[in-house]
Amino acid sequence: KGPPGAPTGRPLAVTVDPGHGRPGVLTRSADGWQAGPRWLFATGERAAIWELVRKGFLLAVEETPEDTTSPILHSNRFALVDGEGRLRATYLAFDEDALDRVLADLARVEAESGKR
Repeated sequence: KGPPGAPTGRPLAVTVDPGHGRPGVLTRSADGWQAGPRWLFATGERAAIWELVRKGFLLAVEETPEDTTSPILHSNRFALVDGEGRLRATYLAFDEDALDRVLADLARVEAESGKR
């Protein structure tokens, strides 16, 4: 935690395809997206990641049929999780106002955590 008023949350991207999304690939993605040092990119065991996505974030992730170009079908939503690990909201990644909404919700979550 930082000083009062400093953001406490950190963006986290979790690959749903750990066979492809190895640390070096994630580092190149972070560099390409100019994600900055606060943004974390994570990988792990596929079963654990998929359980987190499905049960923790309440989002979809499935294997696709063999005749498709992408091996994994996953949600186009992202999730806001608070410091206690609670899912607070999900957002459609391509909504025009998604970034504004997530920033407002993040500010609200951070304000709530400062009251404890």
